[in-house]
Amino acid sequence: MSDHHSCTPAIIFLVLATTLSARGQSDGIRRIDLFEVGQNGYQSVRIPAIAAIDDKTLLVAAVGRRTVSDWADMDMLLRRSTDGGMTWAEPRVLLSGEGKPVDNPNLIVDHNNGRVHLVFQRDYTQLFHMTSDDAGETFTQPSDITAALDSIRNSGYAWTVVAPGPSSGIRMTTGRLVVPIWLSDSPERQHRPSAIATIFSDDDGQTWGASSLILRNSPQFPNPSESDVIQLPDGRLMLNTRSESDQYRRLVMFSGDGVHEWSAPQFCPELYDPICHASLALMSTPDRPGEAVLVFVNPDSRTQLHTVRAAGLRPRENLTIKASLDGGLTWPVSQVLDPERSGYSDTVVTPDSRIHVVYERGYIAGNNLNTRYLSLITLEPNWLLSQASARRVAD
Repeated sequence: MSDHHSCTPAIIFLVLATTLSARGQSDGIRRIDLFEVGQNGYQSVRIPAIAAIDDKTLLVAAVGRRTVSDWADMDMLLRRSTDGGMTWAEPRVLLSGEGKPVDNPNLIVDHNNGRVHLVFQRDYTQLFHMTSDDAGETFTQPSDITAALDSIRNSGYAWTVVAPGPSSGIRMTTGRLVVPIWLSDSPERQHRPSAIATIFSDDDGQTWGASSLILRNSPQFPNPSESDVIQLPDGRLMLNTRSESDQYRRLVMFSGDGVHEWSAPQFCPELYDPICHASLALMSTPDRPGEAVLVFVNPDSRTQLHTVRAAGLRPRENLTIKASLDGGLTWPVSQVLDPERSGYSDTVVTPDSRIHVVYERGYIAGNNLNTRYLSLITLEPNWLLSQASARRVAD
C-alpha cells in the first residue's frame, strides 16, 4: 500500500488538548441544547444531522424515539436557525414513523442552487429521498429509492436491513450525490453481520444507483457499518467507517468517484473508535488556496478500556475534534470539546469558516448509551485556523 493511501502517525505531533468547560461560551466556543429527552413524549432523541445553507441558515435533523430502541416508534424532527445557530425555531415533526423506525437522516446541500437533499430509511427496509428548495422551510413528499439496491441483491447479497450514513452524504464537485449505506443479511433482521456500500445519483436525485459491496463482515474487519464520506481537495473520496474490531480504530478507504475501485481498508492509528458513529468536515484555508483542513469528531475515550456492550463497545465519552493538514495522513491537532458522555455527531463548516458540531450528550441514569440532549457546539473561525498555523510553524 503506497503512502498516498496510508494513515500514519505524525513525525511531529502537536496536541492542543484544551478542555472545554462546555457551559455557555468559552474562548470562542459556544454551546446550545437543541433537544432534550422527555420533551413531547420522546424517551430518546438521537442520530443528529446538520446542514448549512449559507453562513446564517442551519438545519438540524434528529430522531425522536418513543422508547429507547433502534426499532422504536419514531418521528423525524427538524430545527432551523437563520442567525448562524444563535437562536432556533421550535422543533417540528418532519416525518412520522407511524409505529415504525424512520431514521438515519442525511442532509446534503447543493450550493449551486441551494437545494437541500434528505435521505433516510424507514423500518430498515426502505430508503427514501426528499428535497427542499426554500432552505428547509418545506420539503417534497418522500420518494422511495430502495430499488437502487436491486443490484446488490442480484449480486447474491440477500440483505434484510439497510440504513444510510447516518448524517453523512456529499455532493461531489462533479455534481454526483454520494451517500454511504450499511446493510445486514441477518435472517432475523438484526444489525449484524453487516457490510457497507454507497448509493449515488448523477441527476440531482431523480434516479439512484448503488455500488457493489465495499466491505463485508470478516475476522479482520468485523461488522463494518456506519460511515462518513468526504471529498478531499485532490478529488478523491475518503470513507471513514465504524467496525467492531478489537483494534478500536477507524477504518479508512479511498475512491476516485465514490462508487468504484475503493482502496483496501486499513485502520488509522490516530483515530480511536469506541465503536460509535463519527463525523467529517472540510474547511478551506484562505491563505493557501487549494488546500484544506480535514476535521474529524467522535468520542475519544481511549483511556476507558472496559466494554459496555456484548459487541465490544467502549464508553462514549470525551468528544474530541481532530484536524488533519495533509488529507488524513496525519492528525496533529486535537482538542476535547466535551469530556462527559457523548455519542453520535455531525459536523459542518459554514462559508465563514465557523465549525458547527451537533452531538449527543449527557448522562441518563441506568442507561449506558442513551443521552439526555442533542447539543450544538460552534467554534469561531480563528480557532482551527490558528491551530493549523501552529502546526505549520512546528514543521
